[in-house]
Amino acid sequence: MRKSPHILAPALMITAVLAAVVSAAFELYPGAKKPDWAEKLRHSAALEGIQTDAGARDVEIYSTPDAFEKVYAFYKKLGTEVRGMSSEKGRPGPRGITVHVGAFTLDGAPTLRESRQCVVITRPVFLDVKLQEMRDETAIEVLTKK
Repeated sequence: MRKSPHILAPALMITAVLAAVVSAAFELYPGAKKPDWAEKLRHSAALEGIQTDAGARDVEIYSTPDAFEKVYAFYKKLGTEVRGMSSEKGRPGPRGITVHVGAFTLDGAPTLRESRQCVVITRPVFLDVKLQEMRDETAIEVLTKK
């Protein structure tokens, strides 16, 4: 029995759209680089907390001196913002410092745990559990499901 082209065409379109969504590749913020402090952040309590929320992940860390707002706007165009985790306007942090966090899934998933690939951006970057060692940079943490 031959299938009608009227049924096959929409099915092929849906398959193509789904394949494009699932295979959406991570796009690095222009000018961001792997910082010399990436390994220290990888072992910090903050990143371990994100790992717990997101499940087991491979993590790549980048940074830029650019303002949080610019990096946030870049990823907001590319991904789905994770509500409740993002704080574009910032939250009070230690020593009166405003801490900015943005979390985005790159595959349309509503949560980090459901996402195959997500991005978490923060500014400033705290490199230790006591929040004493800080970098005034915007960190871009790319988490990809193992």
